[in-house]
Parts: sequence; structure tokens; C-alpha cells
Amino acid sequence: PRPLLLGWGARRFARPFARPLAEMVDRIRALDLAVPSTLEPLQLRASSVEFASLAVDFNAMVRRLHDLGEELRGALDAQAKLNRELESRVEERTAELALALAKAQRLAEAKTRFLSQMSHELRTPLTAILGFAEQARLAPGDAQRSAQALEVVVRNGRHLLGIVNDVLDAARIDAGQLDVRLEP
Repeated sequence: PRPLLLGWGARRFARPFARPLAEMVDRIRALDLAVPSTLEPLQLRASSVEFASLAVDFNAMVRRLHDLGEELRGALDAQAKLNRELESRVEERTAELALALAKAQRLAEAKTRFLSQMSHELRTPLTAILGFAEQARLAPGDAQRSAQALEVVVRNGRHLLGIVNDVLDAARIDAGQLDVRLEP
């Protein structure tokens, strides 16, 4: 009977301590920053000063966890906002770069067409110049024929000079170095 009485007494003595302690352990295990109800303060009837102090410390920890969770959510929201802004800026820059690339491709194509046309325009009078100069050289005794050939050489030389001057003017315009004067 005495051991039985001691066991009963020990359980009776431990019950007021074990129940709040078990409740606190259950609350600690259930803590979740994503579930606000788990961050509520612990309403515990403490049967001793130690348990009351433990409950106060537990509630301070829960408040701190709650505050940290709020800070974390705020930081995550700010980060998400910054990510959206950054994505928007990247999309804008990508669109600008795509437009610049398309413009550069058009300019490169125009330059290729221009060079092709200029080489044709330069080659045609140059061929005539060379052909008629050769003809004038081969017919030294025929003054009329030589004069006609030299006339063609001069005419095509002037035409060629005009083309070269036009190309140089276009290059100056492109470089912003051409001064324009209005004259009647």
C-alpha cells in the first residue's frame, strides 16, 4: 500500500507540472510561420513561478517569431516587386535591342546594296576610259580617231569623278562633317 500511495502521490504532484509542459511542447511542435494561429501567445495557468517564467519566455519567442515572419513576408514582397521591375526593364531593353538589331541589319543591307551599285557605277565608266585610252594609244596616226577616243575618256573620267565626289559627300554626311550652304 505504501508504494502505491507514493506512486499516486507522485502522479498527483506531477500532474500540474506535466500538463502545462506537455501543452507547451505541443505548441512548440506546431509552430509554423505560415499559419498565424500557431503564433498566438500561450494562455497557460502556471502552477509555479518557473512555469510562469517559461510561459512568458515562450510567448516572447512566439512574438519574435511572428515579427520575424512579418519581416520575412515584407522582404519577400519587396523582392517579388523588384523582380517584376527588373523583368520589365529586361523586357524593355530586349525590345530596344531587337529594334536596334533590326535597324543595324537594314543599314547593313543598304550598305551592301550601295557598295554593289557603286562598284557597278564605277566600273562602267572606268571600263570605257581604259578601252578608249587603249584605242587612242593603238591608233597614234589617226588624229580624228584619237581625238574621239580621248573625248570619251575625258567624258567618262568626269563622270567617274562626279561619282567619287558623290560617294565622298555621302560619307561626309554620314559622319556629320558636311556643311550645307544655301545659294541662289
